[in-house]
Amino acid sequence: MAKKHIDEAKRNKLIFVWVMLALPLLQFAVFTVYINLSQLTLAFMTENEAGQIVFGLFENIENLIINLKFTTEWRHAIWNSIGYIPVNIFLALPLSIITVFFISKKIWGSRFFTMIFYLPNIISVVVLVLVFKNIFDKDNGILTNVLMNNFNIPFTDIPDLIYDEKYAMTTLYVYCVWAGVGGNIVLLFGAVSRIPESVKEASLLDGCGPFTELIKIYVPLIWPTISTLLMFSVAVCFQMFMHTQVMTNGVGKTHTIAFIIVEKLNGNGAINYYYVSLLALIISLISIPTVRLSKVAFDKMVEPVEF
Repeated sequence: MAKKHIDEAKRNKLIFVWVMLALPLLQFAVFTVYINLSQLTLAFMTENEAGQIVFGLFENIENLIINLKFTTEWRHAIWNSIGYIPVNIFLALPLSIITVFFISKKIWGSRFFTMIFYLPNIISVVVLVLVFKNIFDKDNGILTNVLMNNFNIPFTDIPDLIYDEKYAMTTLYVYCVWAGVGGNIVLLFGAVSRIPESVKEASLLDGCGPFTELIKIYVPLIWPTISTLLMFSVAVCFQMFMHTQVMTNGVGKTHTIAFIIVEKLNGNGAINYYYVSLLALIISLISIPTVRLSKVAFDKMVEPVEF
């Protein structure tokens, strides 16, 4: 009797688990597996003059080569996308690490600064971009009003930081640093909070200064998190499009790889959907091993420390 009761309890538990998993599994099957398989299939197809879907892999490849060779926006998109890697690795990430280090020291106002840095992560990307744009927009921006009213700088002498190709991409990189630091800080602060107090106290007893403590103690102990963020810095060059779309919409030679895909997918241009599917497939084949190899390389840069 007891065994029968246990078997019935296990069965009821399994039924409950599968009922709860049914909707997420269905969503995964439809919106992840099916959509990606459909994209993979469409990459090998095209539409002929009669409106029939036929095999068109070679035609799509030919269109891809022609556009990469003769379209200037593609050259700008590739270089702009690659530019996000050093911006994140050499600006956003070091700034995040230094900020977390000082916040962990519980200096005056550290809680306030933590909240300020976290705000970009709870605000919609569109809203955040619009706030940034309203600050630096030449026509109606806050910066323009300050320069004209407080410093008597003529409107014609104020640079267009949003749409002028001399400054537009730099402005987007600055936004990337501003918005990205907050997300990095959240992850890094969680890693720093795991460092035992005894380790910090021992470093102080050994006479470590702030710089030595940061480089010799903090960085090795939180390196798994840092290496993950470095990997994200590489992956981001294949994903950046939302802030470009909202802030400049590609004006000022600010195209990125992902932005062009979205632009073509939305019908802005003469390139068909099948070509876009092939393009997305090729970028996936490049990005997946690139990101994976970068993670392996970053993990090997610093020997892991157990604590």
